[in-house]
Amino acid sequence: QHIGETEINYYLLAELIPGLPLRSPHHEALSVFLLLPECSVMYKEQNLEPFVMRLAQAINSMSDRSSNILEKCWTSLSASFLDNVVQMFKKVVVSQLPFYASPRCRDTKPLLEVLEKLYRVRMSKYPSFSMFLQVQFEGELRGLDAGGVTLEFFLYVFEEMVNPQYGMFVYCDPASPMWFPTSPSVEKKKYFLFGILCGLSLFNRIIAFIPFPLAIFKKLLDKKPSLEDLKELSPVVGKRLPGLLPLLTRMFSWFQVSWDNKEVDLIPDGSSIAVNNKDKKDFVNKYVDYVFNKSVEVVYEEFKRGFYKVLDRKILRFFQPQELMEVAIGNANYDWNKFEKNAVYWGMYTPSHPTIKMFWKVFHELTVAQKKGFLLFLTGSDRIPVMGMDCIKIKFNQHMTMSEDHIPEAQTCYHILILPQYSTIEKLREKLLLAIDNNRGFGKN
Repeated sequence: QHIGETEINYYLLAELIPGLPLRSPHHEALSVFLLLPECSVMYKEQNLEPFVMRLAQAINSMSDRSSNILEKCWTSLSASFLDNVVQMFKKVVVSQLPFYASPRCRDTKPLLEVLEKLYRVRMSKYPSFSMFLQVQFEGELRGLDAGGVTLEFFLYVFEEMVNPQYGMFVYCDPASPMWFPTSPSVEKKKYFLFGILCGLSLFNRIIAFIPFPLAIFKKLLDKKPSLEDLKELSPVVGKRLPGLLPLLTRMFSWFQVSWDNKEVDLIPDGSSIAVNNKDKKDFVNKYVDYVFNKSVEVVYEEFKRGFYKVLDRKILRFFQPQELMEVAIGNANYDWNKFEKNAVYWGMYTPSHPTIKMFWKVFHELTVAQKKGFLLFLTGSDRIPVMGMDCIKIKFNQHMTMSEDHIPEAQTCYHILILPQYSTIEKLREKLLLAIDNNRGFGKN
């Protein structure tokens, strides 16, 4: 076995790699470049550097015509095969990192050039949406997007798309989470695009409120929704089912339910099959399965496909559904006393400054809705990050040229409140409420 492997190594280094067809116009001749990464000896630790380095040098020495043909051949490969080729070259680059800037470090330029070609091929065949966005609104101030403008973009887009009038989602109750319709009024491609937007929002660390229930995050993590999820989604069902399994046969006489304005048989001919004591749990399980799986299978799969077009499924496996939900859309665990305690004061402002004392008195007298509106004005979102209120530090600053006739301004990217000095608490309350009522957009009217 040892002798055979030695002979193979010698043949590869002395004969095959030096004799690779670098200027052939034929696909068949160039297929040897696809076969070499399948050769197990190429991956042995002692062979990685000499074998793969020489293969990279050969690829970079190909004529333009042959190189283009090879790239087309790479394009025909499956994702897993192409990934093996990438990992082979990448492993040699990584092996040289400990010797970077030392005489022992080999020239990795040929390897990096091959990886660049493979990257182009991969992006042409499997385009990635994992990217950080830079957003600019037409008709508003130009400048560096440090996160606030991107957040505003997602806020506007999601607010429009989750509106019941838009037609993509249904709500069992105005205060309940949204869910996919059983009979969509929009083309299914929109659910794929919505999934991409949700993935991009998460990838860009945007906390944009998307009123999905916990069930969607369970499904994305391949966990089954339960009766508790049905209670969250439909308050009406939630009031009828908890603790009422003993009475279920009086409430639901048949294997038929009303959902999304339809009468639905949970089993074939369910409208004529009675629910008995033995069937009660089966009825509930089928009810849950219909709502969260069977009735929305097509549009949900489109959404999931878009979501994972951006995000790495393997990484998300580390999350529990509740954790993923809070990372994606934040939470509503407000602690307004901590919000004040964590405040930072710049310039002439201190906690004992008259304007600051008036501000906090007015703020704590606001309604919850107004406080959330102020949070939206200050940070671009009225949701709390998964790490809690400690992540939101309001920073007070004064603008020397602003009089008390001006309303406060906010730099959402950095949570800075530019607060003019107001002479009375009535004036401060008036201007603060005006700012809250106009808490959208970048730039001054």
